[in-house]
Amino acid sequence: MPTVLLVRHGRTTANASGVLAGW
Repeated sequence: MPTVLLVRHGRTTANASGVLAGW
């Protein structure tokens, strides 16, 4: 689950949202 890795990286919520939208 790449989303979990991104969150663990400490990315901002906005960035995570953008990634999810991209997926």
